[in-house]
Amino acid sequence: MTKIVWETDWANATDRTESTGKPLFIYFFYAEGGGCRSENIDCRQMDRVTFGEPEVARQLNRHVIPFRVSSADPLAGILEVHWTPHLLFLDHLQQPHHRIIGFMSPRELIPNILLGVAKTHFHNGDLERPIDLLTEIIEEYPESRVGAKAVYLQGILHHKLNCVGYPLREIYEEITKKHPDLAGAGPRTSAYRVL
Repeated sequence: MTKIVWETDWANATDRTESTGKPLFIYFFYAEGGGCRSENIDCRQMDRVTFGEPEVARQLNRHVIPFRVSSADPLAGILEVHWTPHLLFLDHLQQPHHRIIGFMSPRELIPNILLGVAKTHFHNGDLERPIDLLTEIIEEYPESRVGAKAVYLQGILHHKLNCVGYPLREIYEEITKKHPDLAGAGPRTSAYRVL
């Protein structure tokens, strides 16, 4: 069975992020006496259900440096963590790029892992690596709440890589078709319907 290889030493985790180019995935949990409080159901579910799922472990071990830390750690204050469970993707400069707050099922966390990694690479100027990650979200997790974000970001990447405007119109149409509840919900996507 695949298990998550959690890093618990900050210096080791940041060194590994620097040397591998993988984002740092931080799991802040509410701890009292070394584990989640019995009444903190979200942390218990993340530990037992979500992080116990072999596919979640495989995706985390493959794409990120997983780092587990208590919300009582001073790092929580520095990174503005006010609720647990709290998941954060940082780059090699320790800048945050994707944040998840609260419990997520394995089926919803996996596309969020892929999106967090894609956004981290994209924000650091790597326009090639995110394409496959976003395609995996769109094709394998179409029902995901981050599906529309993946479609949108993939369109932006194609636009930047090819210097043409047509993908933006196609992306708007795809979001309208696959995620009608989100289409036109904000200025980022609705402006592309006129292209």
